[in-house]
Amino acid sequence: MRLHAESLKQAQFLARKNPQKPTQASLRRSVSAPYYALFRFQVNDATRPMFPSSAHHPLRNSLARASPLGHETDRRGIHQDVDTPKLASGLNNQPVQQELVDVATAFVQLHEACNDANYNRALRFTLWEAPDLADQADQAFRDWSQVRGSFRAEAFLTSLLAYRHIQG
Repeated sequence: MRLHAESLKQAQFLARKNPQKPTQASLRRSVSAPYYALFRFQVNDATRPMFPSSAHHPLRNSLARASPLGHETDRRGIHQDVDTPKLASGLNNQPVQQELVDVATAFVQLHEACNDANYNRALRFTLWEAPDLADQADQAFRDWSQVRGSFRAEAFLTSLLAYRHIQG
């Protein structure tokens, strides 16, 4: 099982681990895990075309760590604006698929929930929030499978790796 699938499975497990009296530690981890699952999934898809063989796996890992998709990146430019002006010249007026918009939106929402889970100690999570976020990540994986390989999806992955350096 790949790491992103394991992260999502972990989120689902932790969200339902103790339904009578869930701990905040389990709920917080189950809230942040879907974001990391989608993050790893997208980085994997973005770096795979450059280094497809398993022999190049260390190079893929290095590129993934160097990508602007790092956790401090402003995701609004990369994810919410899938019709970004920086990529307009290379998109040839290709339409934006709704599934791609949904993936981008899920990523931003999951990132915000992850930040809340990791850094907002005043916020208390409920048993109902965590499974919904895992479901949202799972839907994003299904949405991505609908657009994977399309011109827009490839442009989207390009923006993940080189957004800061694209002239537009």
